[in-house]
Amino acid sequence: MKILLTAFEPFGGRTRNASAEALAVLMQQSDVLKDLSLEARLLPVETGRASDELRRALDESQPDILLALGEAQREAICLEQLGVNQRRYTIPDNAGNLIEDEPVDPTGPPTYTTTLPLEVMLAAMQATGVPVRLSDDAGRYLCNEVLYTALHYARHHRRPERVGFIHLPHLPFAAVGDDYPSLSTEEVVPALQAALRVVVP
Repeated sequence: MKILLTAFEPFGGRTRNASAEALAVLMQQSDVLKDLSLEARLLPVETGRASDELRRALDESQPDILLALGEAQREAICLEQLGVNQRRYTIPDNAGNLIEDEPVDPTGPPTYTTTLPLEVMLAAMQATGVPVRLSDDAGRYLCNEVLYTALHYARHHRRPERVGFIHLPHLPFAAVGDDYPSLSTEEVVPALQAALRVVVP
């Protein structure tokens, strides 16, 4: 089974992104998942371009599974359940675009449901001891755009067979105050490896 993993470059004035750092370690430790064929792509935080590069990666890789990673201010690792056909940015993307309200794809339906075995993944990830939960709101920024784009692509190309998105909390260096949620890469990676072990049909 071929799995394409994606993550995002830093954004919002930060110099690091939790998803990119987790992806780098996952690929460095790919021998832990030696029965899986993993490929990785880093996506730009730029409207339109992120979707274009994702579609290009899917065309080239032809994966069985797409697992996209992103970063958000969350109190736990979040397994996203829905991609929504809407862009609504609260901060500009890395090209300075600030979108108030427009569809990801004017030809697409309002929402898509992710096709990963989320309940099985949730149990496997929680067993590693880190906070993990299901989420029905991927935001309206680039993470949601990539999720929606991937599900729309799969609907029309009949692959990848399984598509989903995982939001990671910010890295500890980005924490603001004692109550700001964060998880280190060292905490996140074992949970992601647990998810990958059960994601294959």
